[in-house]
Amino acid sequence: EERVYEVICNAYKKQALKQKEGLNGVDRMERVDITKIEKIPMVLPRGLVERILKELSIDINQFLQLLLPFAQAYAVTPISSFNVGVVALGDSGNVYLGSNLEFSGVPLNYAVHAEQCLTSNLFVHKEKRIKIIALTTAPCGHCRQFLRECIDDNETLSINILNRRPFDLFELLPESFSPKELGNYTLLLDHPSLNLELVHESKTDSPQNNPLVLAALEAAKRSYTPYTTSPSGCAIQLKGHQPIYSGSYLENAAYNPSLSSFHVALVAVIAAGGKWSDIESVVLVEKQGTLVKHDTVVKEILPSLSPNAKFILRHCLVH
Repeated sequence: EERVYEVICNAYKKQALKQKEGLNGVDRMERVDITKIEKIPMVLPRGLVERILKELSIDINQFLQLLLPFAQAYAVTPISSFNVGVVALGDSGNVYLGSNLEFSGVPLNYAVHAEQCLTSNLFVHKEKRIKIIALTTAPCGHCRQFLRECIDDNETLSINILNRRPFDLFELLPESFSPKELGNYTLLLDHPSLNLELVHESKTDSPQNNPLVLAALEAAKRSYTPYTTSPSGCAIQLKGHQPIYSGSYLENAAYNPSLSSFHVALVAVIAAGGKWSDIESVVLVEKQGTLVKHDTVVKEILPSLSPNAKFILRHCLVH
């Protein structure tokens, strides 16, 4: 934590020096060389945030914008080379980072937008609300709709775009298509868990002895799938017996911005400082007979990340 504190404070001093010299204190994203940025964790605890705010005598909006280059440092952009960074303050007081993630050799619609990465990071760490978001560039329509799933009609979400005035999400997405249009009154970051149990594939099947399968099942229980009732959970094991990283399916009222459980698990790996090339095993648990399936997503993306990784598909039922 001390190193993170030092890195962020030094970044602020460099920014202040640029401003004193009449330069732009925060570089535009296309000027940032992310290979030269020392990475900080994608989750900063409230205590550290408050300590830095006090030390630098800045407000939370200035702090979030200060962190944008650090968020960009997590971008994976082999196709576009366009690095987007986004930083958010959660209701807990923790601060979260997100970036855009691309995958070579598969369709562009498999890419994870920075705001989706951010939301996945919030979800994985069980944050219930987003209060403020800072971005290097204006969110696209896809992401505005995705963020809409995280707030109620009477809530506000401050969107602070670099070098622009603050906006409320509803300014950027007027007359929005909301979850309530489809009869859903829950929110992506705050919804009840599902009661699921594994389907035994054979008489000798013992999934209770496989921690990766159990982690995927627990992730499936956290799925946000109010529109198709298609729970899906994914668990990833890296080489060297590292911790298991899991992700849950995150659905959207507009359908297309939905994010597969595998995508969310990949974000969890990145957020923990792991490498996709170290993926050893992937387990996907999905509801049997569901309308929406994600195994094809894993089969298309996984070989481009870790060609020799093992993939297991299991099914579950509503208990």
